Amino acid sequence: MSKTLGEASDSFTFTPDESPVSDIIDIQNHELVSNHIKELAPYLAIAENIKEVNQFTAPQLLGKLSVGLRKAGDFLATAKYLYKKARADRKRVEAVVALDLFPEYAKQNDVKSTDAMRAYYVNQHKDVLAAIDREAFFEAVQEQLHTIKTELFMSITTARSIVYGFKDSNQLSAVATGSDD
Repeated sequence: MSKTLGEASDSFTFTPDESPVSDIIDIQNHELVSNHIKELAPYLAIAENIKEVNQFTAPQLLGKLSVGLRKAGDFLATAKYLYKKARADRKRVEAVVALDLFPEYAKQNDVKSTDAMRAYYVNQHKDVLAAIDREAFFEAVQEQLHTIKTELFMSITTARSIVYGFKDSNQLSAVATGSDD
């Protein structure tokens, strides 16, 4: 017997004998994603207090913010991968339910096999609902990491502007290298 939607959204795991589509549902990264976001907290704390940067603290803070930006980028790439995998898994689950489980259900329950009835059965099936939930979760994680990455980038730009006298960020590389562009 498959887990309910509420149980599935907490753990995102299924045991192999629970459902005909359980081998498709193998994303178990909910806790991993949560840990990645927690790992970015120190960098966000620095970004929140960016107004305190000065010429003496700037190199260290910019270095830390750059590390945070890189980590956020890495985590965002992972989230994009997991989202695409969850989307593909949802499509496979829908196909298995529509092509394998619905005909069996229709036969056992003496239900007329129409396209509308098949679509209704697929959209109400607990494995499909769990797959939709996973897909939405990873889409939300991707959006959150994009926001974090943007915040860290803006903090780096702000710190550079404070230290280098509010020059255009396009000129910052020239300022750092000492050229007169």
